[in-house]
Amino acid sequence: MKKLLRSIWHWLKKYLSDRASKKSRDETIKKMKKLYGLKKLSSEQKKQIQDYWKPLTGHKVSTKWHQLLYSLSGEFKPEYEPYEVCHEVQNKLSFRYQNNWAFDDKNLYRQLLKGFNIPERVAECFHGVYYLPQVSDTEVPFEEFVSHLKNLDDCIIKPSAYSSGGSGVSTLSVSGGIVKASGSPIEQFILSYQKAHRDSFCIEKKISECENLRALNPSSCNTIRVHTWRDRKNERIKFVSAFIRVGRKNSIVDNGALGGICIGISYTNKRGGGIVQRCDNKPLFRC
Repeated sequence: MKKLLRSIWHWLKKYLSDRASKKSRDETIKKMKKLYGLKKLSSEQKKQIQDYWKPLTGHKVSTKWHQLLYSLSGEFKPEYEPYEVCHEVQNKLSFRYQNNWAFDDKNLYRQLLKGFNIPERVAECFHGVYYLPQVSDTEVPFEEFVSHLKNLDDCIIKPSAYSSGGSGVSTLSVSGGIVKASGSPIEQFILSYQKAHRDSFCIEKKISECENLRALNPSSCNTIRVHTWRDRKNERIKFVSAFIRVGRKNSIVDNGALGGICIGISYTNKRGGGIVQRCDNKPLFRC
């Protein structure tokens, strides 16, 4: 009986996960179609997609993601990874989703990335427990926590978990216990922010960028992102792709979800791979 229930449970989880994945894909495509319009794929292009992916997956794949990427970039490639392949194969085989929480919480970075160059951490709230990394590795009471934050300059406060796309990220400067942006006492501000972001957030010193990145947009933290994969057989880290993200004027973040521009980088000195982003629901450029 337990074996049967376990089988039913795994089937139900897979069904709901696949359904959520397809819904997310279709919503994205519907939104993009409304904004930009989508090009139709020819019968030959659809055949190329199936000829490439069926031997790899054992079944036919949806061509909707290819259609979207082709419409945005102007370049058709059968090798584009279908949305469901990433979800069903890559995520499930290469990484246990149940462990995702351990890497999703930025408050764990100090432990997971010891010895690496990460932003200077001023304060942390880890599921309602307060820490002052510059003072001690042990938890502190709320009164001591906010007392340490009564005079801050050029800091960033952001959710440490359950968030993405730059949501909730803002600057934080405090003078004499009063938050400069809102005029509210730091105690009131922290409690309100904590409630809004599920008891998990962190405060860091604002990053000072190099001159070249800062020149692209001085208000935001602009970043270069590099994708790599670990070749365990040969014990090497291999390059996959890279791109640069630049924030919009007066924005402090570079996230595409908040209007940031994303541009592909090619290490062969050739043009980037057709990456397009938007600002205020308007197309920016096609490359």
